[in-house]
Amino acid sequence: MADRHGRAFVHFTAGGDFYLLVARLQSESQLLRWDGTRFVVHQTLHGLGAREFAIVPAADGTLYVVRVNFVLGTPADPTADLDSEIYQWRDGQLVQTETFPTTGATDVAVIHDEEGLLIAVSHSLTADVRFAARTVLYRFTL
Repeated sequence: MADRHGRAFVHFTAGGDFYLLVARLQSESQLLRWDGTRFVVHQTLHGLGAREFAIVPAADGTLYVVRVNFVLGTPADPTADLDSEIYQWRDGQLVQTETFPTTGATDVAVIHDEEGLLIAVSHSLTADVRFAARTVLYRFTL
C-alpha cells in the first residue's frame, strides 16, 4: 500500500469498483482498489515527483486522469522542469496517453464552460527553480 511520501489523494469509481489515487513525490504513485475490507495496490504509475491529480470525466463517458509533477532531486539540486501526464481509463487500468510540460506544478483543476472542459495547472517554480506564480489553462480535447 502507498504508505510513504503521499502528497495528494483523489478517488473515482469504474466498473463498480472504488479506486483511490495517491500522488507521491519521492516514490511512484499508486492506484489503490477497495477490496471490500481494505485498499490494495491495483496499479503503479511510473515516475517520481507527483504533486496532484484531477479526474476528468469526458462527455462520452470516458474517464481521464491528469497528473501534475512538482520537483525531483534534493533541495540543494532540484529539478522543476518536468513533464506531467494525462491517463485514460482502459480495460481496468490507467494508460498514459499524453504528456505536457510543467515547472514546479502544484495543483490541477477541471473547469466546465460552454465549450467543454478546461484544465487549470498552477506552477510555483520556473525551470531554473525561481519562484513563480503562473497558471496555465488548457482546452481539454482528447
